[in-house]
Amino acid sequence: MRNINLLIIILILFNSCSKKKRTVQRISDQKYTVVIDSIFTQMPGTLLYQDGIVYWHDAFSADSFMHAIDVVNNKEICSFGKIGDGPQEFVSPLFSLAPSKGLCVNDIQKDIEILYDVKNNNNISSISESVKQWGVIKDVTSIVRIGEKHTVYLCPSSYKPFTLRTDKETIQVGKFPFSNGIANGYDMYQGNVAYNSNNGCLVYNIIRFPYTAVYKFVDGNLILEKELKPEIDYSVSDGEMKLGNKTSSGAMEIALTKDYIVLLQRDEEVEGKRPEAKRPRDMSILPHSLYVYDYNLDLIKIINMPFPLLRLCGDKENNTVYAVGINPEFMIFSTDLNS
Repeated sequence: MRNINLLIIILILFNSCSKKKRTVQRISDQKYTVVIDSIFTQMPGTLLYQDGIVYWHDAFSADSFMHAIDVVNNKEICSFGKIGDGPQEFVSPLFSLAPSKGLCVNDIQKDIEILYDVKNNNNISSISESVKQWGVIKDVTSIVRIGEKHTVYLCPSSYKPFTLRTDKETIQVGKFPFSNGIANGYDMYQGNVAYNSNNGCLVYNIIRFPYTAVYKFVDGNLILEKELKPEIDYSVSDGEMKLGNKTSSGAMEIALTKDYIVLLQRDEEVEGKRPEAKRPRDMSILPHSLYVYDYNLDLIKIINMPFPLLRLCGDKENNTVYAVGINPEFMIFSTDLNS
């Protein structure tokens, strides 16, 4: 009996040591395919993928600010959307994918939502619009659709991160990384939200400091499953959160694929510390690296691309990531995380 107990202890210690010694694979020769070699914009905004189409937002354009790209034929299908005060124009647009098909554009200041259904059959493109009222929710910074009946709004200034809306009710759900309430949550807790309808996982990351959370959508509610929450150097003064000088930034972007959560952040071991910007919107200081996690938030590998990256989105049917890179102009490319 004593020998059996000793054997069990040895096995436990061995497994513990094995986990501690696990090294993360770094990849510097990742293959990629150029989808569009040059997109003409001062700043590409939101990037989204659905059913063979990549949507990219021209953040400084007033006319036709959203572009739809056919990733099979590597060409633009159409562009749409207009900034203005007209009945079907937007002041502050936010973007989300419709669960069935199409791109929803909401306005966080006006009571309007338009669903754009883009089709591209036999090189003949068409676009239809469906307009409805949606009711403004205060201080929304991101929107995600969960099926036809549920919509999640990221509200960083609220006492809980998410507003979950159905046709019948609106409730606050989720939790912020720190229990003490802060007055400047709108600045500190802004981030990215994405949803994988195939596994029911919603992922939220914060941009100002490292924090990622995985929620599971169960029975009409969001249940926190896992958090990636390193030690953060911060203080609270006069009710406001202040980050310490040694606190690094969180991930700039996230993308969800079939098996992976992908975060865009700086790999300081390879890229070094972030340099000071030499001019406004200096793209040379952007990170080059994709941190690839599974849905348990275990880091699988780090992909070091040879050029800076700005936007990400993923295909939940496989493990393809689409991204905006600077090489040296803005371009859209794809890469298979399993290659």
